[in-house]
Amino acid sequence: MTADLTPVDLEPLGLMLGFGGEAVVHEAANLQLAETDAELVYKRYRAPGLADTAHDVVAARLALSGSDRSRLDSLTTWPLRRVVDAGVLHGVVLPRIGPAYIRTMTVPGTGTTKTGPREAQGLMVPEPHGTRVLGATAVPNRDARLVVCRDLAAALMLLHDRMGLAYGDLSAKNVLVRLEEHPRILLIDCDAARPSGSGTTTLHSPDWNPPEGGPATTASDAYKLGLFVLRALTPVAPGSYNRDPSWAINELDADGFDLLRRSLHTDPQRRPRAAEWYVHLSRLLGDPVVPPRFLGCGLSVTVVAPGDTTTVLWRLDEPGEVTVTSHGRTLGSVSAPAGRGRREVSPTTSGVLRLRASNAAGEQDTAAGAVVVLSPHPTADLPVPMPSLPREGLPAAPVPPPLNLPPAVYGSTLTAFPPVPPFWPAPDDGAGPVAGSTPRLPDVPWWLVDPTAVPQGTPTRREARR
Repeated sequence: MTADLTPVDLEPLGLMLGFGGEAVVHEAANLQLAETDAELVYKRYRAPGLADTAHDVVAARLALSGSDRSRLDSLTTWPLRRVVDAGVLHGVVLPRIGPAYIRTMTVPGTGTTKTGPREAQGLMVPEPHGTRVLGATAVPNRDARLVVCRDLAAALMLLHDRMGLAYGDLSAKNVLVRLEEHPRILLIDCDAARPSGSGTTTLHSPDWNPPEGGPATTASDAYKLGLFVLRALTPVAPGSYNRDPSWAINELDADGFDLLRRSLHTDPQRRPRAAEWYVHLSRLLGDPVVPPRFLGCGLSVTVVAPGDTTTVLWRLDEPGEVTVTSHGRTLGSVSAPAGRGRREVSPTTSGVLRLRASNAAGEQDTAAGAVVVLSPHPTADLPVPMPSLPREGLPAAPVPPPLNLPPAVYGSTLTAFPPVPPFWPAPDDGAGPVAGSTPRLPDVPWWLVDPTAVPQGTPTRREARR
């Protein structure tokens, strides 16, 4: 628990910034806290009370994770320290309201101007009065109003689900709005938050009281959140005190209208949690609300050759960016909608392929499956011994004699075949030469001789023998 402060620690106090029936707010210009760079103020209670009444809200913030605490600080002016003297609570130290939540308005009929908190009440009254109360230069559109409702649901979701607290006296006067650039809310007077259902009957602002009465609970906060959504989306008379959900039937889709009807139900157990409003309104605005989650994944093939591909398959419950990795190396990524998706990749080494899905709300990592990349069988030259011949001392190869072929026999052309031996006379077989016969050729195939060179009608040797 962070140490409490005493009134002496805050001296000297700065200018008085505001006052109400229960407290006075002063600058704490000389006070610095290690956990924040924000300007600080001291909210001094007119009637000091027991120190234990503020213990829960300060301790609950410190118990949050770093990201939740940062989110809480951006949506609220949450108490950072108690100011205690002799066991009596004198007040709390808070962050100062930023200038984006302060408006300057002209008082009708006088021409004078005044400054003050930009309360969400201006969203709930008809134009042109609403724009003048807000100090806005233009009428807030539907998306800006949805963002304001979504941010209020986010703040209550932190109180209810992370901190176990009920806000209590929720009304349009306790919700400040910023409309320039990105719309946002700032929930003030959070020092009145208490554990849900604890304490006595809570005093409720006029026109914001739940039907069941009693102490502040998360269910009574849910009822007031429903009133806030209804009145912020329908800035027409009787917008600032309307409790009829049918006025917003054209401002919400079917699921949103069902949430609104349940929020204003007389049975506290029927009312939706603030987290349901947050998720629905975020989706209506197209913003991610939770990190994407894989509902299933796998591979089309688990064994591939080098250079081949496998397809990674998955199913997401929320849209996001899906990245496929192997051994820490990115193989591919794709912007994936909710539902089924796929990405073809070419792994280079065997191992587990992993999937990572991310959006603005966070990320999830899972294993898609193992893949085996086959290695080609290694090849190597076989050692073949080559003959080794001496370079010197070998006899020279003989050169064949040139061929002297008689042109009368072969004519002027020869076929391109290996050379044949020269002709020689046929042996005398006792029959004598045959008139008009040609010299006998050795046993050479007939197709070696150019048939055009043989005179037509000349009998062959066999015919001559006959």
